[in-house]
Amino acid sequence: MIIRMAKVDIVGPKGRLLPVLEALREIGVVQLEGGAPWPATAAHGLHPLHVDSASLARQLWFAHLRDGIGELCALLPAPPLRVAYLDPPAALEALAHLLPRHLDSCRRRRDEREGLQRQTLESSRQAGLLQTLAGLLEGRDTSAGLVQVVGVTLREPELAGKLTAAAEGLTGGRFHLDTAVAPDGTTVGVIATDNDFAEVVRGALAAEGVAELALPAELAGLPLEQQVATLSRRSEEARQRALLLAAEEERFARRWLPLYRKVADWLDDRLAVLAAAADVFETELCFCVHGWMPAARVAGLRDELEARFGGEVDLTEGEVCEHDLEQVPVLLHNPYYLRPFELLVRLLPLPRYASIDPTPLVAFFFPLLFGLMLGDLGYGGVLALVAGGVMMQPRISPTVRDGARILMACAVSSMFFGLLFGECFGEEGGQRLGLAPLLFARSGSLVPFLWFALSVGLVHVGLGLILGIFVAARSGHRREAWLRLFNLLILLALVLVGVGWAAPESGLLAVALWSLGVTIPLLLVSGGLLAPLEMLKTIGNVVSYARLMAIGLTSVLLATVANRLGGLSGSIVAGIFVAGLLHLFNLLLGIFAPTVHALRLHYVEFFSKFFEPGGHDYHPLEKRPK
Repeated sequence: MIIRMAKVDIVGPKGRLLPVLEALREIGVVQLEGGAPWPATAAHGLHPLHVDSASLARQLWFAHLRDGIGELCALLPAPPLRVAYLDPPAALEALAHLLPRHLDSCRRRRDEREGLQRQTLESSRQAGLLQTLAGLLEGRDTSAGLVQVVGVTLREPELAGKLTAAAEGLTGGRFHLDTAVAPDGTTVGVIATDNDFAEVVRGALAAEGVAELALPAELAGLPLEQQVATLSRRSEEARQRALLLAAEEERFARRWLPLYRKVADWLDDRLAVLAAAADVFETELCFCVHGWMPAARVAGLRDELEARFGGEVDLTEGEVCEHDLEQVPVLLHNPYYLRPFELLVRLLPLPRYASIDPTPLVAFFFPLLFGLMLGDLGYGGVLALVAGGVMMQPRISPTVRDGARILMACAVSSMFFGLLFGECFGEEGGQRLGLAPLLFARSGSLVPFLWFALSVGLVHVGLGLILGIFVAARSGHRREAWLRLFNLLILLALVLVGVGWAAPESGLLAVALWSLGVTIPLLLVSGGLLAPLEMLKTIGNVVSYARLMAIGLTSVLLATVANRLGGLSGSIVAGIFVAGLLHLFNLLLGIFAPTVHALRLHYVEFFSKFFEPGGHDYHPLEKRPK
């Protein structure tokens, strides 16, 4: 349901403005309304609150300090911290003086630690490359005028063949390339060729984009084993230094972070209050806060303000006029078992204030339509297990939990219709369990199933028209109310025509035709020449519910195919695998298709008859959870 909102004015001396805003933020029930003063109070000389330069400078200083603390917290680890008991206002000046030095030292530590981490990785990588290179050079004969052109890395292993073919052509076959893969996955190569062809080979390497292994200059001329040892030692030294810096950061965080976080929380509260002051109005002596709040909590807020401020602050409730309806925020509140379905309603814009909250209707019809399409005891049981498993998880978001509860309702509906249709993983599964269809078997009752689906559509669309008549009449749109009423009467008359045609002895055909003859002219009078198009649209909305039969029939036929293919496999294991795979596919399809089409039937066929979007969400001034 849509909670009834109250239009309130909170008035008090200007010196009490910030304490009052802090109290309102702590209580968290009033949504402030800025813009222009309300007509009822504009005559008292109200104007937007003027902020002097000193207050503005103080607010900017708070914001700058909060940004600096935020940067400092981002630079530091988050170990378990003690509770800080300091008074934030008293510590502001001291921490503001210390903050630049702390930021500078933390930035330097971070930059040095990140550089050491890069050095550790690079030294380890180079040591691994050299170790791989040493394995390639082991046992190689470097006599007979051959020179080693070592330390090449290849971007792609396939490049080795192209490089060998090109270099052998340039050197007359006096070229040899051996490759191996380093621990980091890099392909390393060692090249042997004559001294006379060394520069030619280097040119070929450059042409192919193959770089020689780059090592620090101070390692040049050292034996390969000593180079590996030096790089390994440097990597370990850098790692130990990085660990030392990390320990210093943690000690600093344990000492200072509780204080900075305490001050940051206070600054957040104070900045939120100062930002809320932009929606406040004033006279020479008083402030005035315009706002909206749940009507049921007005008395409680008045008592709370009286207890905190005595008679200095007054709360008055004004009359909500018709021109206010576009501004009133919308707060949806439903019982616990209906609340998850607000998730589906909020996929569309919120309903206007003083209109109808469709959540209870969605909570009833959405699982009904879903179960009618899936309609299988076995599939419903699997969905119930999945939904129950998700709901039992201790740490899941409220949105996921609501989705699981919706899925549970749909699973129960599917199991119910599975009993009516006698299906458990298809009709064959139901027959093996002795489930006889209580309503009809879907695969062999296409016409009854179609009429049943259209009957559901008639009830759904008819209910939407009834609600639309109520909404239009309450809003003063009498012409629209009459148009929807005549649409409903013509729809019922067409149903009587069908019944009278099927049972001529009932005498309903004449009554239905007489009703149409009277109602159609009235429809034209109330809706004009476009009224017949609206009537055809309504009939099309009802016919659209035939998709319930089509999707349900698809589900039962796919289950039958899965069972029969599993039985034809010739092996119990293969049969279980084939049937299980096809049933899994059918179940996934049975979740997706009914969800999409049930939502479409609600949003297009049902909501179009009464739903009035355009509501604004209710955002009270309140403390956000840390």
